[in-house]
Amino acid sequence: MDVWVTAIVNEFFRKEFVKQKAEWSMIEKKALQWLKTKYLEGKDVIQEASVFLMLKVQGNTLNMCMFW
Repeated sequence: MDVWVTAIVNEFFRKEFVKQKAEWSMIEKKALQWLKTKYLEGKDVIQEASVFLMLKVQGNTLNMCMFW
């Protein structure tokens, strides 16, 4: 669950707070380093999170609580 949440939050920042990247870029760096230490079964969780967010936004629903 921590891996999935980290990936989603990272991608959410990348998509929604582009102009504020200087404020969260260190968090992103740490998150990506942390993800590299996790066994992900060959999955690209960042890509999966990006697709998840794209689908939720396209459906006008960014209600991640229903997913969790």
